[in-house]
Amino acid sequence: MLKSGFGFKHHARQIREIQKWALTLAAIYLTLFIAVDCYRYSGQSLQQTLLVRSLFMGLPILLLLLVFHHKKRWGVSSQVFDLMSLVAIICVGIGHTKIIEIGAANANIYPRIGLTIILLYAGLLLASPIKHSIIASATIILAAILTYQKLGTPSTEITSLTFFYVILSSCCIFMNYVFNEVLKANNKLLQLIEQQANSDYLTKLFNRRFFYQQSQLLYKQAMRDQTNLSVLLIDLDHFKHINDQLGHKVGDSVLIKVGKVLKAQGRRPMDLAARLGGDEFVMLLNNTDLDHVHTICQIVLDAMAQIKPDEHSDHSFTLTASIGVAHHQPGDPLNIKQLLDLADKALYQAKQKGKNQYHLGDIHTLTAAGSTSEQLRAL
Repeated sequence: MLKSGFGFKHHARQIREIQKWALTLAAIYLTLFIAVDCYRYSGQSLQQTLLVRSLFMGLPILLLLLVFHHKKRWGVSSQVFDLMSLVAIICVGIGHTKIIEIGAANANIYPRIGLTIILLYAGLLLASPIKHSIIASATIILAAILTYQKLGTPSTEITSLTFFYVILSSCCIFMNYVFNEVLKANNKLLQLIEQQANSDYLTKLFNRRFFYQQSQLLYKQAMRDQTNLSVLLIDLDHFKHINDQLGHKVGDSVLIKVGKVLKAQGRRPMDLAARLGGDEFVMLLNNTDLDHVHTICQIVLDAMAQIKPDEHSDHSFTLTASIGVAHHQPGDPLNIKQLLDLADKALYQAKQKGKNQYHLGDIHTLTAAGSTSEQLRAL
């Protein structure tokens, strides 16, 4: 059974998009800082600063960018990448403290507020797991405190800076947490909207629109993989009589049970079961041989005969169905629309032969037989 396009993978894609832009901006920011360094400083101070920026900042950012854009090719998991991001941002933070030491040794002033940009990345912009954000932020702040103590910064100033850094980091980490929760909630909402848009409200099978859309994709996939593809067009026999004589409530109950039968037989990942409308249903079975198709058809017919009204109902009936089958093998000249048309012709033949049976369509009868599906004629 096909599944929603939203969920964990969609959430991961959103996180990757954020990380891509964050790393790209980090490379741009670093380039701008190097340009400012070249403008403001010279001599030994500039050389030492550029060396630290290259080793502690440029190299980790470049490595992260390379791994990010080649994760699939190199087989790097998201967990490993998160660990690499943790190490990289800590290196950048330590590099900043080294630059502060260089500035103090050469009587240059480096804005301590620069550490806030690094803490923004550690706590929020890299969209790291919360645990990693906490570890990175705490390590960077600790490195800064030790550096300030080493340089003889007054304890009151260190306390003030530490308080500011901790508050900033906690805000970033909290926003990271909120952001992830909002993304998860939005993905669940998108899943619900997608499910409602693609599903039949009564049977919970896929609806006609979704079937026509996905059948094209599954057909192309089967052509690429050189696998068989089968279409089962199912029409309930005398269902109008059930609705007219027993009422729509009983009719709806029958349709719901039919939906459960078809869903149970179309549960493989690339199978598709849908309600076209009214009492017409369709199944698309991927990578299946004719023996399996015959088995599925018989199981469906037998299951239909077992469908009864609710236990408290006084009504009784025997439900039957007619099934038209179209089987496509690699090399057959039929496209998906012609395959559906062939299944419709086969359904017509099953009806003509007395109903309560299935009929396998022959490509040579595609233009000779009649048609029974109103839904397919509208395609």
